[in-house]
Formats: sequence, structure tokens, C-alpha cells
Amino acid sequence: MTTPAPAAPAQPSADPSPAQPSHVLELTGEWTPPSRLLRDLAGHLDLLWLLGKQDFNSRYRSASLGLLWSVFLPLLQGVVIAVVFSHLVGGGNVSVYVPYVITGITAWSYLQQSVSTGATSIVDAGAIAGKIYFPRLILPAIAASANLPGLVISLVIAWVVALGSGAGLHWTLVVIPGAVVLAWLLAVLVSAVASLAHVYSRDIRYVVQAGLLVLFYATPVIYFLTATGAVRALPAGFRPLVVANPATGVVQLTRFALTGHADLLGPALLSTTAWLVGLAAIAVLAYSRFERVACDRL
Repeated sequence: MTTPAPAAPAQPSADPSPAQPSHVLELTGEWTPPSRLLRDLAGHLDLLWLLGKQDFNSRYRSASLGLLWSVFLPLLQGVVIAVVFSHLVGGGNVSVYVPYVITGITAWSYLQQSVSTGATSIVDAGAIAGKIYFPRLILPAIAASANLPGLVISLVIAWVVALGSGAGLHWTLVVIPGAVVLAWLLAVLVSAVASLAHVYSRDIRYVVQAGLLVLFYATPVIYFLTATGAVRALPAGFRPLVVANPATGVVQLTRFALTGHADLLGPALLSTTAWLVGLAAIAVLAYSRFERVACDRL
């Protein structure tokens, strides 16, 4: 009886089929016309008031001093800086330097607090941003709006300090509303661009923190732009860079409103206005293109 020979092992195919491509999920969204985006934004301003009020209440509800903390901390920082630089470093006459620093730190502290919080606002509000529709441009404006009461109180205190230092009464006090609006717009637009970018890269949080740290020294808070008596001023070679800083226009307009004088106010305001126009264009176009997709990435 003949035993059948074992079957030969199957030879591998000489032309193996190519590997199947891996599937990649690509999120795309519809383009929202800028005109429609702005109409939706105008129609939801009551939501901005509601969310801003809620943010304000939740921030100070459990604090004994409440809103006063937002005023006391920048004021304390301004006093410390004024004392150190006027007495220890030789910043100049105390009666001139103290109101200069206090008025500058008032505007800067508002910008710093509003931008540092608003730059992560979309991700922080992911619980509601990904469930219901509303213009996401409202979210970066919440922090800037909730900080307005503290800014107003700080401006009153800064004006009292300036008045007590001999600055006197000036008609420029009527400019205070313009300074507040300018500060609010800058904080909102910077936060709007940063918060949308933060959805795609969580590194933006730290980039904003580092940027604010650098911009503090690039903003005329602790030094004069031009020489005033015995007070040291910024070297002339650095002035164009400082004037180009968008925060400089806000700080100088606030200082002008409270003291009646601010160096290089015109060029600083032109620079800030140019930044606002550019940031507004970037924000509107970016949200028109990526707002819907950003919500799916939360």
C-alpha cells in the first residue's frame, strides 16, 4: 500500500497585496460668513452679560474681601515697585514716580488678568461649548468683562493717588471711558486669537504666560519713555519697540486720563489701533473658518 506524499508547503506569493491604508479622521466644518458671525454675536450679547456676571460671582463668592482683592493686589504691586525704584534704585522724585507707576500698573494688571484667563476660555468652557450653539467669540470676552468692575475701582484709587501727589484736576478725566473701552477691546481680541489656537495646541497657555512676562518690561509701567527732570528714561533706541507694543497705548491713555500727561501718546495710540484692526480681522476670519471644527476637538 502506497502512502501519499505530504503536500508541499504553500509558497508565499511573489506579489503580495499592498497593506490597507490606515483610516484617519479628518475634521472639517462649514465656512461661516463673517457677516453672519457678527450678527450672531450681536444677537447673543445678553449671554455675555449672563456669563460675565456668573464668572464674577463665582470668582469672589467665597472670598471675604471679594472684589477688593482684584484692586488690592495690583495696588500693592504698584506701591512696592514705586518704593523700590524711587528709593533703592533711584527712579526719581517720589511725588512724580508713584502716580506714574500706579496709573501704569492699573491698566497693565487689567490686561494681564483678562488675557491670562481669556486665552484658555474655549477649552475651559468645553462642557458647554461642545453641547449647545452660541458664538464662541463670546467666551474670550467673559474674563475681560468680569474684570471691568475691578478696573473701575482701581482707576478711582489711582486717580486719588495722583491727586494726592499733586497732579491736580484735569479735563482729561473725560477720556477715562475711552481708556476702559480700549483696554477691553485689546484684552478681548488677544484672548480670542489665543483661545482658538489653544484648542489646537495646549502649549498656547504657556506661550501666553511667557509673552505677558516679557511684555511687562516692554510696557512703560516702571520707566519713562522720555526724560522728565531727574527721572531716568528709556534709551532712545528702544522707544520704537516699546511704542509698537499694543499695551503701551492702553497704559499711556490711562495715564493721560488720570494725570493729564503721557509721553508719545499719539504714536502709541496709532500702534494700538493698528493692532486692534489686525487682531479683529484675524479673529473674525479664524472663527468663521474654524469655530465649528474647534468645538469637535474639545
